[in-house]
Amino acid sequence: MGEVQMWVRPEVMELGVLPILPPDKISIEMLSRLLQYAQDLGERGYPQMNYHTWKHIAVKKMGLSVECSMVVFFSCLLFSRLHPGRDRELEATLAAASSQKERDEVMGGVEVWTINTPLIT
Repeated sequence: MGEVQMWVRPEVMELGVLPILPPDKISIEMLSRLLQYAQDLGERGYPQMNYHTWKHIAVKKMGLSVECSMVVFFSCLLFSRLHPGRDRELEATLAAASSQKERDEVMGGVEVWTINTPLIT
């Protein structure tokens, strides 16, 4: 057999790049305060954080939109891999949800490692 060559499109490697500008509030200091705030929340925020806690921090404290907070959370979920077997099931359930309220209910039980959130943001 001959040699096989493959050309990878660069878009595939841009998983962590969000096509939005970050809010002015995001800085190293803000991300440090995010971690401190999560630790102060106790079990709700550290070492793992659920979607509702993240959404509160992202929207109310950091000024992200709900949609952007969800994208960042999913990016964190990819890197957390707390429950790898549930990822496909979660995606299917979210795809079947007909409203944002249903999606929020589904996401309520999903957690990520808190330390990943500043890295993704």
